[in-house]
Amino acid sequence: MSYESQESSAEGGAPIELYRITGSETFLYTSSATPYQDGSLVYEPVPIKRTAPTINSKESSANISLKFPFNNPFVARYLGGVPPEPDTVTIFRVHRSDTQAEIRRFWYGTVSSVKFADTTATVSLLGVMSKLGTQFPIATYSWMCNHALYDDRCGVPKGTNTFTFTVSGLSQDGLTVSLTDFGQASSQVTTDVSFFNGGVFTAPENIGQRTALRFTEVDTNSYEVVLLVPTSDLQIGNQVTITAGCDHSIQNCYSRFNNVQNYGGYPFIPTLNPFSSDMRR
Repeated sequence: MSYESQESSAEGGAPIELYRITGSETFLYTSSATPYQDGSLVYEPVPIKRTAPTINSKESSANISLKFPFNNPFVARYLGGVPPEPDTVTIFRVHRSDTQAEIRRFWYGTVSSVKFADTTATVSLLGVMSKLGTQFPIATYSWMCNHALYDDRCGVPKGTNTFTFTVSGLSQDGLTVSLTDFGQASSQVTTDVSFFNGGVFTAPENIGQRTALRFTEVDTNSYEVVLLVPTSDLQIGNQVTITAGCDHSIQNCYSRFNNVQNYGGYPFIPTLNPFSSDMRR
């Protein structure tokens, strides 16, 4: 019996759903009471409840929500803050009674929020079509540079502004990381103490990226970095990299990167408003 026949049958089908969650980590779950194997992928049973997709008149929504046990490893990551990479969720449907095991994709989207209440975590998901209604940022008339650091319009080379460190200590809350190196970063922070502030802290692949809020030289070749989002899987001895940050000012562009020719802001905006009453005196 084909997938379509079983899907429309009142008695002949045995539907289950498969949930593939990908981001900084991957989770495979199924609504079935027993594990489901698709090639090398094994979907573990989890008591997940979901709503039906809601579709508006423009068919640009298709949003749904999922309910997980609050201690599920996927949602438990959100108790410490937002993961370093956005999580995407793909839902598949398959029938246990299907001898050919035809797996069909049912829904795809991204996590927009996670709300904890009692023993349940409610995960709100945005359908992929909802992104069509997103307003993309445009250049603004501001003294701040409009470019994203290291993009094609900025032109600053990322490699020469990235440095490698070894983890020597971790705070209990996962926000502060002690680092050592062989003096590569010392010359940078000696002349520019905020060189790494706002930069990108990149750890091993299973941990992902974090924003480095504050970088401090503690001793010779010894440093401390405070992260925006905590990390729980980092180990002493791990190698990490930190890339320089930028406050998007022309002063920073000149002194740190010598890149004023590509500056994407308007640093010489008049400080007096020509439309104010003071200008008419």
